Amino acid sequence: MKRKSGKYKKRFILIVALVLLLLIVSWTWAISPTMKTFREIKAIQEQLETLENAPQQIAELRQRLDLIDKIIGKTSSDIRQEDIINAISSYVKVGNKVELCSMPPADNFNKDGYLIKTYSLELQGSFHELVKFIYHFERVQSIGKISSAEFFIVNDRQTNRDYLRLKIFTQSFIKNDSTNE
Repeated sequence: MKRKSGKYKKRFILIVALVLLLLIVSWTWAISPTMKTFREIKAIQEQLETLENAPQQIAELRQRLDLIDKIIGKTSSDIRQEDIINAISSYVKVGNKVELCSMPPADNFNKDGYLIKTYSLELQGSFHELVKFIYHFERVQSIGKISSAEFFIVNDRQTNRDYLRLKIFTQSFIKNDSTNE
């Protein structure tokens, strides 16, 4: 009986070793490449889904950019002091009674890849005419974005009269293409 139990032990160990060897060989040649291929297919499917959604995502990004451009005014052209003066003079030529008192040169500021030009204008006239000018300047002629408007009264000491004035800060945003600015 002892011989049979030793014989069965050897067969058992041999069968276990063969099963382990079969598992190692099948893992190396069949299971591992299959799992690798499965992962690659899953990654390709994710890329395909991203590519299928790309036109929709591009359209959404274009809408956002259009909204931003609409909010901040002109972004692709450089608004100069002459452009603002021409806009004011064309408004006054139509018969509107607004007077330009002062307009210093622009303050330039670089931030996040944009050159921000800020102009300050000081105008004089009646309240109704000044409010109409603000609307015309920003909406009709769309010269930059009005960031601030302040009404105040100035007393002319020579004539002893009070005049209503409007101080406007308008900004234009220009994308900087060069990195050395």
